[in-house]
Amino acid sequence: MEEFNYTYQDGTKLLSTSEKREATDTTPGIKPEANEELRAGLADAADKNTVQQVAIKFEQTCTANQDEIAAKCASLIGNFRNAAGSEYEGDRAMKNKFHVGSLMPKSVSSIMAELKYLANVSADKMDVFKKHGLTDADFANLTAFSGELEKADTDQEGAKSAQKIATKARDLALKRLAKAMRRIRRDAKIVFKNQPLTLIEFEKIPLPPPGRKPSQPGDGKNPPAK
Repeated sequence: MEEFNYTYQDGTKLLSTSEKREATDTTPGIKPEANEELRAGLADAADKNTVQQVAIKFEQTCTANQDEIAAKCASLIGNFRNAAGSEYEGDRAMKNKFHVGSLMPKSVSSIMAELKYLANVSADKMDVFKKHGLTDADFANLTAFSGELEKADTDQEGAKSAQKIATKARDLALKRLAKAMRRIRRDAKIVFKNQPLTLIEFEKIPLPPPGRKPSQPGDGKNPPAK
């Protein structure tokens, strides 16, 4: 993002300079088509950057939603394990059957597998588990939460893919913009080779210190060459 901001600000400043130095029928300068290429490059880069930023925020939203549902699933799994641990406190085989004391699954696939497993082994034990605070809704949620998590995972993967595509499109637009900027600066060195003050106007803006926006040097300091 910092590279984009710098290049875009530099390109905006360059276009302002180049438009003032555009060639006419009587005055040598930067070709109008070069300015148009830069103008179009700036617009395209801005559009692609907006799309990419929206894609990033959407991917973050989907990831947060997936994490929230995964946490909800983990809590439900923990409730069933706790109920089994209380009911079968002295029965190691039954505690193992309900994975009491096992590590909580982390990945989406392992969480979904555990929910499905608990739904199967708990189907005939709900009357017993209700004594420990579980409800029919909790049992139904073993299946419902799995479906929610699967959808959230699909959404998150789709958002991640869209973000990669948007980032690639933004980066390509930035490369086209940089190419248009190089063209103008190259032409300026030829057209204004004997006008050093004018050439200063076409120089890149300085790189900003970390956390700061690039400054706009030379504004009003380098008068147009006569």
